[in-house]
Amino acid sequence: MLGLSVALLLYSKYHAVLIVFFVLLSNIKLFTKYQVYLAGIIALLLFTPHLWWQYQHDWVSFRYHLFESNVNAYKFSYTTEYIIGQLLLPGPIAGFILLPAAFLYKPTNQTERALKFTMIGIYAFFLLSSFRGRVEGNWTSPVMVPLIVLSHQYLLNKLKWQQWLYKLLPLTLVLVLFARIVMLVDVLPVKAIKERYHSWKDWPVVMKEKTKGLPVVFSNSYQRAGKYWFYSGQLTTSQNVYSERRNNYNFWPIEDSLLGKPVYFMDKYRLSRFPDSLNTPIGWIGYWYDSSFVSFSKVNFKTQKKIVTKEGAEFTLHCDVEIPALYEKFIRTHPVLSDTTRIGVFNNKGWVKDIFTILSLHQMVDKKNFDLTINPGLPKGKYFLRFAIQSGFYNPTHNSDKIELVVE
Repeated sequence: MLGLSVALLLYSKYHAVLIVFFVLLSNIKLFTKYQVYLAGIIALLLFTPHLWWQYQHDWVSFRYHLFESNVNAYKFSYTTEYIIGQLLLPGPIAGFILLPAAFLYKPTNQTERALKFTMIGIYAFFLLSSFRGRVEGNWTSPVMVPLIVLSHQYLLNKLKWQQWLYKLLPLTLVLVLFARIVMLVDVLPVKAIKERYHSWKDWPVVMKEKTKGLPVVFSNSYQRAGKYWFYSGQLTTSQNVYSERRNNYNFWPIEDSLLGKPVYFMDKYRLSRFPDSLNTPIGWIGYWYDSSFVSFSKVNFKTQKKIVTKEGAEFTLHCDVEIPALYEKFIRTHPVLSDTTRIGVFNNKGWVKDIFTILSLHQMVDKKNFDLTINPGLPKGKYFLRFAIQSGFYNPTHNSDKIELVVE
């Protein structure tokens, strides 16, 4: 049963590995018990189908979460938002009592010790993660069980703490009830709340009529694409720009299913590009019709993972290009494609510059491996490179993993 529970935890969320790790860390003697190894083997066997799928797909989601999900430069607000969020999640006021209580409680048995290790470990892990990028508040949801149990045990003998908790309970309930009402009913004139909860109920249906029910391609926004798809029922994808992080739309088989088919392209920025637009509660949305959608984010450049070069010097990238059969067939049957290939250069603050190449999709189809010599013209420092292909007016897409570059 323990092995089954661990496997199901891992299937539901990779963060489950933190629970297993910190429970084991809380009691090293567990490693002397054969039952721990037996449960581990059962969990591994049950989780093997997923690991096999990961292996077949080059560990795609592991690489995404470990190396790609946070690519923007660090902001101090990432850490402060995380800390404030964790105080508010147990209750808009109760958290200021429950969190200290749970941390102050001294465990009296191994179960409570495991709970405390898990709580502190998960909080610390995501606090450190906030220095890499934004941490969603719900990622720490596994701590709710130890937080409730440990704070309860501490408060049992703290009459004054209990009294404060009871006194604040009515205000907490009012705040929670008000928050729920605000989420359901548009009663608060706050733009951020309106856009998040109340701005998507009507206009997607109107837009569906204007776009004749054809598939929709949103520019670089998985949130807008996901919400539009939900409210309209219209097949929608997000065409993501290479200078920001990838998301689920880069991995789902939607782009390739739309290749060469009629779509509508939408964006709320640079509206002058669009012949038509619609005024919506989230702002003006521009849209245009394209009789043949072209985007090649599934084309993948493989090259060295790390390059060390001197300032002002050239270096050579030894490239192999992986082109799915569907894309290759499309490229060969379309002799005229308005495509350009570039290498984006990034540092720890974000995008630095683009280096354009003379490579075309037709050249890549005919010759799938080549050497590319470039001089990035960069000062000393640490960077990373990424290949990107742009087709027509669409966004340049992610077409390689990060390539580490050190200029000495």
